[in-house]
Amino acid sequence: MIKPLRLLLALLIVGSLTLNAAAGAMASGILLNGGFEELDPSAKAESWFMDFWNTGSKLALTDQKVRTGNYAAFLQSNKANDIRLIQTVPVEPDTVYRFSGWVATEKVPQGGVGASLCVLGGFVHSGELTGDNDWTPVEVVF
Repeated sequence: MIKPLRLLLALLIVGSLTLNAAAGAMASGILLNGGFEELDPSAKAESWFMDFWNTGSKLALTDQKVRTGNYAAFLQSNKANDIRLIQTVPVEPDTVYRFSGWVATEKVPQGGVGASLCVLGGFVHSGELTGDNDWTPVEVVF
């Protein structure tokens, strides 16, 4: 039986975060639009749901700081917040998955959660990035 799973692409507290190409899941065909290249009519990334706890945060696509392709997801908050891009994907029970991507951060304070890749429904997440980071590979195995 295939069980849907929600992948949380990014978790950010304060500062800005740029994401590009979740290569591990994308390579096996599970993740849709992992590079944020397919846009809907309102210029949002297809197959992704954007969510946050506090208003005043910015969730958008950018062509300014891109690792590969034409676009990257850009998330920004000036106060503590839980900003995320979510996609529900089908997974098989008793199967190991690798969810990976590249993250760049600016001014993400230490002492908070920082930026990471997460799997909703449990507290499974990659290592967290704080401060200023150029494109950094991150992954979570679950």
